[in-house]
Amino acid sequence: MVNYLRMFLKNRIDRRIIPPIDLSLLKAAGEEPDAIYLNREEIDRIYRLDLSDHSDLVPYRDMLVLGCLTGLRYSDFSIISPEDVRGDMLYKKQGKTDSWVVIPLRDEAYEILVNRFKGRVPQTINSEFNERIREVGKVAGLTTLIKFSYKKGNQDIIQVKPKYEWMSSHTCRRSFCTNEFLAGTPVELIVLRRKKQGKR
Repeated sequence: MVNYLRMFLKNRIDRRIIPPIDLSLLKAAGEEPDAIYLNREEIDRIYRLDLSDHSDLVPYRDMLVLGCLTGLRYSDFSIISPEDVRGDMLYKKQGKTDSWVVIPLRDEAYEILVNRFKGRVPQTINSEFNERIREVGKVAGLTTLIKFSYKKGNQDIIQVKPKYEWMSSHTCRRSFCTNEFLAGTPVELIVLRRKKQGKR
């Protein structure tokens, strides 16, 4: 949530709605880093990834891409069912907020959800999903070293790992939000999840 707040405040500052403030001070205390996102090129690379030698990773790859293109939390996109899909639109009640969102499906998301998954996302658990998408990221060559530093109690922790090792289910929602933000989508629409995405 701190990242969303920082993004929102930056947008307000850029629009001169509020005076400039130092956003570097806005950090979640004692929180381990989980701040990577996949850019559009990386998502497309993963979508087109040849997994003929890793066929067991295909459903996890597809779930990863679906999550990145819909912006739904893992707890929501992992339980999509056929009745949630109406034409090229996804209607989903979010568990955390108890609110409905309507998401126009991009071509890739439609292909995955309707043609590959037949409207029903494969059953898995969060820990397994996290482990397998890291394998997908490794096969996709997401090996750029990324350093994060954070505080844990009084201790400064510094970790350097390949990008794929930082991937988790949170990467999906963060990728969607960050890519929409960089594309110029107003922050209010991103946070409310009412963004009209590219349609088929």
